[in-house]
Amino acid sequence: MKNILLVATAILLLSFGNTDKNTNDEKATEQITKTEQVEVELEELSETFKDSRDGKTYKVVKIGNQVWFAENLAYKPNNNEAIFSKHMTSISDLGNFWIYDDKEENIKKYGYLYNYKAAQKAVPNGWHLPTKAEFETLLNHYGEKPYSALTTDKEGLSIVFSGWYFGESGYVQAGEGVGFWSANKDDEDKKKALVCIIGRFDETSGYINISPRYMSDAGAAVRLIMDDYDVSN
Repeated sequence: MKNILLVATAILLLSFGNTDKNTNDEKATEQITKTEQVEVELEELSETFKDSRDGKTYKVVKIGNQVWFAENLAYKPNNNEAIFSKHMTSISDLGNFWIYDDKEENIKKYGYLYNYKAAQKAVPNGWHLPTKAEFETLLNHYGEKPYSALTTDKEGLSIVFSGWYFGESGYVQAGEGVGFWSANKDDEDKKKALVCIIGRFDETSGYINISPRYMSDAGAAVRLIMDDYDVSN
């Protein structure tokens, strides 16, 4: 995909390089070139992403000008390597992660549930935890009924209600709710980070909100968004 993108960029630059332009025209040309670069990249985007760290392959989907994982992340952080980091002060700094109900078959179904530190550590190159603003852009894309769209659109994010892990209550809400870690921490309580929460009331209705959860003892799912996805950047 990178080779295709480089060729497309070179062609675009050559097409404008033979004509003298004033400053405004040059700025317009730069914007067109940048827009075309991103459009080519998204058009040539594979429908899957293979994580070179463990060989797992994930479905990905373009929604508006965003590119998302269409599955929960199921990467197992390598604590044996992380323990040697000079930034570590204790074993808890490595982060924690869980398999729902401690059943291996649930990894394929739900991915892992990560606390915030483990979620940050599990992200592959080229992707990142979505910001609050990026989650809001996703929800706004679906207008007034994002819950219905996100939970019924099989070509979209393919939401799975993979539940939670909480230190005091253990595994809860599989089939009823899911939370996805955000890149943003809570402004008022630095022990918490924001989570995009999707829950069911019944078979046809539910809710979505973005609210804080404790970073250390809450296990939530991870959906990733591609770096440098937006033509407006």
